[in-house]
Parts: sequence; C-alpha cells; structure tokens
Amino acid sequence: GAALLRRLPSNAYHETRARRFAVSRGRMDEIISMEDMARVYEVTDELGIDRESINVELGKEDPGRWGRGHGGMMKREVIEITLPLSTPLDEWLPELRDGLAELLKE
Repeated sequence: GAALLRRLPSNAYHETRARRFAVSRGRMDEIISMEDMARVYEVTDELGIDRESINVELGKEDPGRWGRGHGGMMKREVIEITLPLSTPLDEWLPELRDGLAELLKE
C-alpha cells in the first residue's frame, strides 16, 4: 500500500490510477449528467408533466426513446425516457417534446 506509493515516482502513481479508472471515465458519456436531466425537465415542465411521473434511465442508448411504463415499485403509470447515446441532446429534445405531446393526447 503506502510503501509502494512512496517508492513510485509521482507520475507513475498517477498513470496507474488513470489506468485503473480508465473504464469508468470512458463510460461517463454513456451516463446522463445533471445538465442532461435539467434539459429533460425543461421539456417535461413545459408540457405540464409531473416530475414524479417521469422515469429517466441513467444510461444512454440509441436511438433514444420515450413511452408509457408500469412504474416498477411505484405501481402507477409513468413516462419512461431514455436519452440517445450518439445524437446530440440539442437535436433530440425537439423530437422528445413532440413525442411526449403526442403521448399525452392518447
């Protein structure tokens, strides 16, 4: 542990640490951010959708989607949203807005 760290040059320690966390850093683009969530809330708030009735998946997946879901343990219908992985959010949010508006008409 500590003895090993003292013997390694500081740059070797950081390189080892970087390799260890490389996988998690690489996957960060696949997980929604707080900013992404705020942008989704802007759309759903505008449409009058209660935030408690929305389930946004933490992982992004192409092509991105929305629909009605069973709500899991909540035992009530929710709107499930999955953000796209490769389409920029700015391009996809108008599609989400239109799709949710149609969903609300059903």
